[in-house]
Amino acid sequence: EAHPGDVRLAVQNLTVANEAGTAVVEKLSFEVRGGEVLGIAGVQGNGQTELSEALTGLRPAMGAVLLDGKNISHLTTKDRLRSGIGYIPEDRKEDGLVSDFTVAENLILDVYDRPPYASGIAMDPAAVRKVAATQVAEYDVRTTSVQTAAGTLSGGNQQKVILARELSRENKVLLASQ
Repeated sequence: EAHPGDVRLAVQNLTVANEAGTAVVEKLSFEVRGGEVLGIAGVQGNGQTELSEALTGLRPAMGAVLLDGKNISHLTTKDRLRSGIGYIPEDRKEDGLVSDFTVAENLILDVYDRPPYASGIAMDPAAVRKVAATQVAEYDVRTTSVQTAAGTLSGGNQQKVILARELSRENKVLLASQ
C-alpha cells in the first residue's frame, strides 16, 4: 500500500507527438510523490495538452507511465482511470461531459457498470440518482434535477459536475488541465 511521500506517478522517457506528427514532448521523465502537486506551465501549443492526453491514454506515446510502480503504458483510457487516475480535461464540453446525458449519468460515466450502480449487465437507476443527488448537493451543482441534461447547465456548473465525478472516487493521481 502506498503512503504519503511514496512515488505515485513516474514518467520515463516519454515522447508524444501533436496532430501534425511533430514531437512536442521529448524524452520527458519525472516523478510525483503522494501529497505533491506538480504544475507544468507553458505557452498554448507547447505540449501540455498532448502530455495530459498521453498520461490518460487518449494519445499514443513512447516511453513509460507508471502508477504506484506498475507500468500502465499499455492500458486503455478506461483501465487507466480504473487504476486510479482522475482527469479533469481542459475542454469540459468536448472531453469532460456528454451534453445529452443527464447530470446523474455524467457523474458515473466511467463506473456505470460497477456496484453500486450496476449488477451484472443491469444498471440500478435508483442507486445512480441517489449518489448523484448527494454529489450535486456536496459540490453545489445548480440544477433543477439530477435528470437534467448536463449540456443545459451553465459552464461553471458543468465544471462542478466534472469535479464531483473525479473527486468523489479514490484517485491515486489527479490530472487537471488548465
